[in-house]
Amino acid sequence: MTPASALLSAVEARWGAPGPSGRTPLLIDGVRVGEIALGAGLPDTVRIATIFVEERYRGHGVGTRLLRELGDLADAAGCALTLEAFVRPDRADGGLPGLYARLGFVAEHGPCEQGYLEMVRRPLPAPDPDDYAEPDHRRIVADLIAGMAVFAASLPLTAALRPYRNAYAPELAYPALVLTDLFADRPGQGAGSAYLAELSRRCDAAGLTLYTDAQDERSRDFYLARGFERTTGRRDHQLARWAPEPNEEDPSP
Repeated sequence: MTPASALLSAVEARWGAPGPSGRTPLLIDGVRVGEIALGAGLPDTVRIATIFVEERYRGHGVGTRLLRELGDLADAAGCALTLEAFVRPDRADGGLPGLYARLGFVAEHGPCEQGYLEMVRRPLPAPDPDDYAEPDHRRIVADLIAGMAVFAASLPLTAALRPYRNAYAPELAYPALVLTDLFADRPGQGAGSAYLAELSRRCDAAGLTLYTDAQDERSRDFYLARGFERTTGRRDHQLARWAPEPNEEDPSP
């Protein structure tokens, strides 16, 4: 089996077979969030002809997560990925080319007269297991935010998450995120509780601490009743739901 065939098989196993239009539905947690069309031009290369994320899921890192998953599958298959990206002259990073560059794509040709840039992502070598001695918190947090955006789309509420950043060391990735907004369209119907329960479950599974800043006493009490605690900050409404302690092995023989 060629690398291209191996990748297409892996994509089908991950997201399902292409439909009559030749496009494969893209799923996160079983929810369809977009679609992709792939083609094998060379034995070791698959071309991304189209990738589309539904409008309500845009702006939450969903497309980035999907492309990163595709990149992981391509690495495992030893297959290169190619695509065309339109260059926006009003953007410092060109728009989409900047996004693709952050995901490992490099410019090969162009831009052409129509403004399209040919880009390629070559497969990474198999990683050394020691490379994973420390978790990649940036990726863990980004994937969780994208997954919760998909979950929230089914609920009558507005929610926003962002990675936690330390003002004194902004370059570091921390195992934490911040819930900046949580507003139910119809308070008292359980949507906020359902969202927070799912978010807490995912944070626990990923070993992440969750911070929030309650807007008032009622909001503060809502969070305190759901596992949050007051932090050592000066403001009474600064709350945290701490990551679970890792299980320690019994040192006894």
